[in-house]
Amino acid sequence: MRPALIGDIGGTNARLALVSPGEVTPHDILNLPCAAYPGVIEAVQDYLHRVGATGDNAPQEACLAFACPVHAERVKMTNNHWDFLKSDVQQQLNLSLFKVINDFTAQALGVPHVASSDLVEVQPGYTQAHSTRLIIGPGTGLG
Repeated sequence: MRPALIGDIGGTNARLALVSPGEVTPHDILNLPCAAYPGVIEAVQDYLHRVGATGDNAPQEACLAFACPVHAERVKMTNNHWDFLKSDVQQQLNLSLFKVINDFTAQALGVPHVASSDLVEVQPGYTQAHSTRLIIGPGTGLG
């Protein structure tokens, strides 16, 4: 089976990687400067070419996290010149599934997968399964 494309797209950089089916650890991680590309399609195409994931090896599924509002069909980056329609990206990259999420949503979804040895206790307490998660972080330029 083909790997899926994942990415974290910020105001400055596009961090892209592949994840093989059944795995959680990304591979072929590259950090591309957003300013070097006219848009997300060109950045992804260059990434796929660089890592040899083209043709029959090209991903058919992708989930990209963007540092901006992502609820509408049109995604206009706040701190980046990229502006695109989700359907155009899906079509141009020949994806059967294309998910667009906010970058902080991606962080919240990743919390359960952080090893306990990498966690820092801020205040003692007890965890509750399926409870709300809070993610706090700096915006573009501070990260």
